[in-house]
Amino acid sequence: MLVINCIVLILTGKGLSDQGTGTSSNVLNAVQSCVDNGAKIISLSLGGGNFQQSAFDLFKDIYDEDILIIAAAGNDGNSGDHYPASYPFLMSVGAVDSNENLAGFSVYNSQTEISAPGVGVKSTVTSNGGVSFSYATWSGTSMACPHVAGVAALVWSHFPQCQNNQIRNALIRSAKDKGAEGCDTYYGHGIVQAKDAYDLLLEEGCEAGGPAASGNTKRSDLSMGGCLQDPSITGSPTPVPTPCTGKFMGLDITTDNFGSETTWEVRDMNENLKKSSSRTFQDNTNHVETECFASNECFVFTIKDEWGDGICCDYGEGSYTLAWDGNILRNGGVFEAQESTRFGDACDQMSFSPSSYAPSTNQPNSYYPTPITETDYPTESTFLPTGGPSTEVTHIPSVTPTE
Repeated sequence: MLVINCIVLILTGKGLSDQGTGTSSNVLNAVQSCVDNGAKIISLSLGGGNFQQSAFDLFKDIYDEDILIIAAAGNDGNSGDHYPASYPFLMSVGAVDSNENLAGFSVYNSQTEISAPGVGVKSTVTSNGGVSFSYATWSGTSMACPHVAGVAALVWSHFPQCQNNQIRNALIRSAKDKGAEGCDTYYGHGIVQAKDAYDLLLEEGCEAGGPAASGNTKRSDLSMGGCLQDPSITGSPTPVPTPCTGKFMGLDITTDNFGSETTWEVRDMNENLKKSSSRTFQDNTNHVETECFASNECFVFTIKDEWGDGICCDYGEGSYTLAWDGNILRNGGVFEAQESTRFGDACDQMSFSPSSYAPSTNQPNSYYPTPITETDYPTESTFLPTGGPSTEVTHIPSVTPTE
């Protein structure tokens, strides 16, 4: 988006294929193209992959050029980092429904900064090979992201003298608080409010969004992201996120009719809890998790069902897939109270009683979704709740512009 006073011009950068797939380099090239063409606000309804130093550095440089970057928080419904939204120089946007409740698929983590409508949102779609257009109803943080970008463009067009960080802070200061009092990892600072942000800047000026970057203070020094994003910050170097130095465990769960009964955990061989499911699963929904673990240890993954009937097949067609470093360890769903699988590169050097833990089946690398590499982005449909868009599609009526 290019903002000039009260006029908003829309630029389009194509970083993914028509099928919604692509590489991180293509996405970053599209972002750079928008920058080169004068964009002031960049909206990214996409995501996937792990931390990349090259992306971190690029977004930092872009932010220092007084450009505001806004990204979809992600639709995995977990607390894991989701890039690029989890870089501190981007506003990570969660999704809420029409009742202002957080959507079950919305990622919640320390970088979630603000929320916007993202459930059952009508969007234009192409058909007939791009010849015609129609409406479809979609859900996802990819729908919430452009709401915040649009509000930022509207507000900034009235206060073009403000810096990107000041507009960003005005949006979070004026957001409607939801969830726990103050900022939280689910809603961030709250739900974006266009009129309240405008009124705040009108009353207090650009200083409503904190001090302007000047002298040796760069705009990126004022950017912490998530609940750490604070107008009172006067400047300190942004810490670089710690990349995964081990390997990734991938978990793909589809719940049955009683999703709240399902939980999972990972413990080391000394029974110390390392990771666990951090929120209640919804019924008949898909949840994808990726977690980093040390590669030189052995861990035990356990999936549990509170009722003791597994997740398939008496009350729905639930299932799960567990992978380590891209290789499937187990496909399952039929168990009783719980089922355990060991994983980690050190497991092969350890001895176990035959009944302790399920051994690796050493299946081919066919895990879906495959843990994202540094150069891959998943399709956008991966971010939608099970079922994707509704089948409701209507043609766009012709519109005659008014004077």
